[in-house]
Amino acid sequence: MRSAGLMTAFAKALRMAPPDRAVLVRAWLMLPVAAVALRAIRLSTLLRAAEPACRPYTRVAPERVAALVEAAARYHLLRTTCLTRALVLCRLLRGQGREARLVLGGALLEGRFGAHAWVVCGGRPLTAGGPVDHFAPLLGAPGGVGPPAGAAGGHGTPADAAHLPMARTEKR
Repeated sequence: MRSAGLMTAFAKALRMAPPDRAVLVRAWLMLPVAAVALRAIRLSTLLRAAEPACRPYTRVAPERVAALVEAAARYHLLRTTCLTRALVLCRLLRGQGREARLVLGGALLEGRFGAHAWVVCGGRPLTAGGPVDHFAPLLGAPGGVGPPAGAAGGHGTPADAAHLPMARTEKR
């Protein structure tokens, strides 16, 4: 069953516009690198590495880049987390010369603390897996970020997470 879905996804990728296909291939290749890096390198170093100033290689809409990262993760051999996908998404957007920042957020979900990672680009939250509106920003990459548009809470402190509505965490 999985191989049939993989072949269908591969056929769709072949029909994509070249810039979209380039982003998809980059995301697919970067996902395992980011997953290994999360285990081997300090988070503060990874956050800085996700946001270097880069020379633009192609321009694909940020929302489309997020969707392509999610597609790459969905059909990857490796299971990925929201943090892995957000690192890749941030790096790809920065590679296009866009201002993008990785954000880590938290919330009280069904009586337990839950965390999520996403990217803010052009003042808008982008995610490659799961909504961000239930999470208060707790940590941003160097330079800091404010809460994403429409986020509950709004101050980005751990105390804000206790006042957020209940939600389910993403399942992968």
